[in-house]
Amino acid sequence: TIHAGEGESPENIWQAAYHLHADRIGHGLTLTANPQLAARFRDRGICLELCPSSNREVVGFADPACPASTGHPAYPLRNFIHAGLPLTLCTDNPGISRTTLAGEYLAAARMTPGGITLWEALALVRQAFVHAFLPSAERERLLKRVDAQIYQTLCAPPATANTPATPASLPQA
Repeated sequence: TIHAGEGESPENIWQAAYHLHADRIGHGLTLTANPQLAARFRDRGICLELCPSSNREVVGFADPACPASTGHPAYPLRNFIHAGLPLTLCTDNPGISRTTLAGEYLAAARMTPGGITLWEALALVRQAFVHAFLPSAERERLLKRVDAQIYQTLCAPPATANTPATPASLPQA
């Protein structure tokens, strides 16, 4: 993973990916400013690791949970989804941002206009496994487990106020 594009031009993101043969780019926030380059990343399957808390702190994006961010631009997650880019969410530096992976999903949902759907959240989780730095046999084994859990999650009846989710009804890791 190469960190690039947290304030740099899209061309700098490409230089990092091309010269360093990156399979994943941390941040890449300006990539959609160059549609041809975004298409190249999509077609080559170069995954972007978005880090909402860090991106809010370093670049400045609007977050309803942070009144000081009022007036900042909206988080670009939806632009990346619409561009068909391989994406996942990461913590960047949890010691500095004081966040967890679950916290990053909540931040992304808050910061993305209209929020994110369950389907989008599950797709982001799955992409983390697709682009994991693991031997292919182990990655395939994990993907099969993840796909089964995603299927279970999508097929499970929704929890209601009368039937709260229980540990037995939740997908197991």
